[in-house]
Amino acid sequence: MRYTFLLILLLSVFISSVKSSEGDIDERYNKCLDICKVDVCEKNPVKLSLPLRLTFWSCEADCKYHCMFKNVEERQVNDEPIVQYYGKWPFYRFLGIQEPASVIFSFFNLYMHYLGLKRLNRITPKGYYLRKVYTINSIIGIYSWVASMIFHTRDNPVTEKMDYFGASASIICNCFVTIARVFNLRSFNKRATAFTVLFIYYIGHISYLSFWFFDYSYNIAACTVIGIIQYSFWLYWAYKNKHRPYAKQIVMIIISMFIAMMFEIFDFSPFFFTFDAHSLWHLCTGFILKKYYDFYVNDIRWETRKGKEVDYSYYN
Repeated sequence: MRYTFLLILLLSVFISSVKSSEGDIDERYNKCLDICKVDVCEKNPVKLSLPLRLTFWSCEADCKYHCMFKNVEERQVNDEPIVQYYGKWPFYRFLGIQEPASVIFSFFNLYMHYLGLKRLNRITPKGYYLRKVYTINSIIGIYSWVASMIFHTRDNPVTEKMDYFGASASIICNCFVTIARVFNLRSFNKRATAFTVLFIYYIGHISYLSFWFFDYSYNIAACTVIGIIQYSFWLYWAYKNKHRPYAKQIVMIIISMFIAMMFEIFDFSPFFFTFDAHSLWHLCTGFILKKYYDFYVNDIRWETRKGKEVDYSYYN
């Protein structure tokens, strides 16, 4: 698995992306930036603070930050709308971290994966056919949120692709878990076939983004399709297993996920220049992850207690 992560990182190095928004083409912003580059970065270079240096801020990047908020203030005075800069909303940085709320909420998701992995390892019998699959899924999930924390700490072409490719890997791995569980793929060969198909899809996906064109709309559409397929399978499973006391959990998880997705669809400028729609989406997914692991735990308990008296208090 670590070789897969290494491949993702190496591919990321060769990518660059160009984004422009209304803010960074604003004449006032660019005038401020030109002056700052000359007066601060060339004529009187100032040593950046330690947090900024540790998070790889340059003088030019620091100029962009200060000119962005100078432009924000001018826009507010003139009753002009808050706009994006280089594809991102303006955020107050903290200790060099560009998007503190998204970093904290990404860590929240990472921690939910960590706790979930510990729970699964504790209650899953060693001979259960999905024990390793669940473990791998959790580890990839942890990696994807580490990448998210790094990207939201400091946005550059490498960290951006780490985040996007890590998220794609987690989504596709979740789909594999769903297929293996819903269709009860107890044979190693059947699981290997499903994994191979999805892995080829993943390699094709990131190769297209890496070597042809990094299309944000395509990336969202591709991940959405995988998500819809996964949720459709789980709804099918819930219908076929509606007699199980915990089957309704997965239905509520899917409904919650679609509601939370509204934050991604209906974007808005950040409250207090800190909490935007994307960060709140991350906050929601952390709670939903907890419910996912509750469902997995209940399912494993049910599956491994077949033929025995079932304690229904587990599922309440």
